[in-house]
Amino acid sequence: MSSSNLSYRPEIDGLRALAVISVILYHAQFTILGQDWFVGGYIGVDIFFVISGYLIARIIFSELNEEKSFNFINFYERRARRILPMLFLVIFSCILFAWKTLLPTQLIEYAQSNAAAIVFSSNILFYLTTTQYGAESALLKPFLHTWSLAVEEQFYIIFPIISIFSFKLFRNTLIFILILLSIVSLQFAEMIAGTNPDFNFYLPFSRFWELATGSILAYREMISRSNCSSKRLEIFPIIGLVLVIYSIFTFRSDTPHPSYHTLIPVLGVAAIIGIRSTNGPIAKLLGNRLLVWIGLVSYSAYMWHYPVLAFSRLKWGEPSNLEKLLLLVFIAALSIASYFFIEKPSRNRKKLPSRPFWLITSICMIVSFSLAGAAYHFNGFPARIPVGWKNFEPDAGVLQKSFWSVYWKNEDYLHTPSKNKTNVYIFGNSHSSDVLSALMIRRDQYSDFHFLKSERYEQIGCFDEDDARFSNQRDKFYNSETYKASKIIIIATKLSDVYCDKSVEKGHPDSSGLKYFIPRLQKDGKIILIMGNTAFIKPIDGKTVADYVFSQAQNDGIDFSSGEVFRLYRMRAEALAFSNLDLGNVVKNKELENFAKANGLGYFERLPLFCDFSAETCAVFTADGHKIRYDYGHLTDHGREYFADELLKANFPDVLRKLSFEKNR
Repeated sequence: MSSSNLSYRPEIDGLRALAVISVILYHAQFTILGQDWFVGGYIGVDIFFVISGYLIARIIFSELNEEKSFNFINFYERRARRILPMLFLVIFSCILFAWKTLLPTQLIEYAQSNAAAIVFSSNILFYLTTTQYGAESALLKPFLHTWSLAVEEQFYIIFPIISIFSFKLFRNTLIFILILLSIVSLQFAEMIAGTNPDFNFYLPFSRFWELATGSILAYREMISRSNCSSKRLEIFPIIGLVLVIYSIFTFRSDTPHPSYHTLIPVLGVAAIIGIRSTNGPIAKLLGNRLLVWIGLVSYSAYMWHYPVLAFSRLKWGEPSNLEKLLLLVFIAALSIASYFFIEKPSRNRKKLPSRPFWLITSICMIVSFSLAGAAYHFNGFPARIPVGWKNFEPDAGVLQKSFWSVYWKNEDYLHTPSKNKTNVYIFGNSHSSDVLSALMIRRDQYSDFHFLKSERYEQIGCFDEDDARFSNQRDKFYNSETYKASKIIIIATKLSDVYCDKSVEKGHPDSSGLKYFIPRLQKDGKIILIMGNTAFIKPIDGKTVADYVFSQAQNDGIDFSSGEVFRLYRMRAEALAFSNLDLGNVVKNKELENFAKANGLGYFERLPLFCDFSAETCAVFTADGHKIRYDYGHLTDHGREYFADELLKANFPDVLRKLSFEKNR
């Protein structure tokens, strides 16, 4: 690859500008005429990946081709000079805001994300700890955007090794090796896009093909050693830009990504980079001074935009469009200053030689790791937070991750019937997990009973005998040892008219399965207890009542110096929850109670355990500030403890004993 091939290409900085603008506008969530026009702006990261793969690969291939060797130390120092100074600047600039704004659990995760970003593993951290990228709670994580830096750097660790090995032994087939690896990576992404979208999004296996696409372009460029002079080929960059813009404006949060869909923007970028025509219309458009300028400061802009927007939302809630515009001006000013005073000097080895650079870097790393360790050791310094909010967890994804933990931890117990106690099977979908967990938490209070559950998720609609598609599922349940040994069956599902299986057409609702399921249980001599649906609370402005009231508290700017102030907000939340109680659910429970009486079945009403209809309140927080629900109705771990205690107050063990006694009498 000649020096001319490595010459500066302004249109690539223009592409960087397009990428960073789309990402920032996506995260800003501008609403114009009632619509977020940049909902597909997340593909800006994919643009960055292709560009990075191209630029890094052509450096590597150039050294291998001309020098016949590769200097790892020089390569990684250049990467460190490019990435780390801005990373440390943003980390240390945000410390005060984090201290003043973040709740204890948030501060711990924030400190961990800082440390993970430094060692380029934040994508792994966020996969293990966070909710879906793009979800509302994800917008409140100041360093979530560093996941993409981690993916790039992980690529930079592996790719030089692959390149050197392949260049020396399989040079003539290197491009085919890259294409094969890209196909495998893309196929992997497509396979798990629907089954494990978080793994697909954050981890490098699904992203390798995007960076490798840029590498393939660099290798092709090295072989061809020529620019495009044919006017006919200039149509490809035009098509490429159309594909990129199309993706930005049409991709949605539910678009599988990365997947085959992602081929659209990636191939678009490849078409722009792959055709080197300095006089072409797209090269001139992307190479204009304004876009090039934005491209030059794109890394600083990318690093600043997410924490600025996140801390703004944490402190004042969702900003208006005007406030977002002012924040973007602020981000632009920070980016320009950072580029001139941090990025450029740190890349210049004459101004900052290697020894002082690595000394400063080492000190910054030690300080960052020390701060992260302190935040973890001291549990996020809860003394900073006013009484009542210390235990508030704003991220529903974090609370949801432990939803089935009781089932997994007690799987052997739940799958093994007791020979001495009355076996009780907890049947149902996700809402049965709340009942199961509450009973297991206070298992010592149910000394006469042994609880069973062989499958996590059971939908009554699947037990419609007219639907042959689920006969194996029904047979598996009826033939299981847990079912055969059960004396009492608690139907603790969310009873509604949802289909048995959403993935199939013309599914059967619960009502159609119930008319077969109940007679079969009765035929097999089972004691049946139907539990009414739990309290379903409708959201307010897209937030759970707990999150809405917490946002109100933040916006009020009150110093929560006493538990009494929190109690007032807790009372406000309870009243709001009752006013937003799903009344259709109340009607459904009455229908279930009448059905149970008509068929000689036991019935237990869950709603009064959460809602006081005379006081017109529904529980939202525990007394010490933990959320009871993480969504409309599923319980958190502390919510299940609350539920467990309420069941005991309602003498639920005696309810089970009475059912068992009356059956035996």
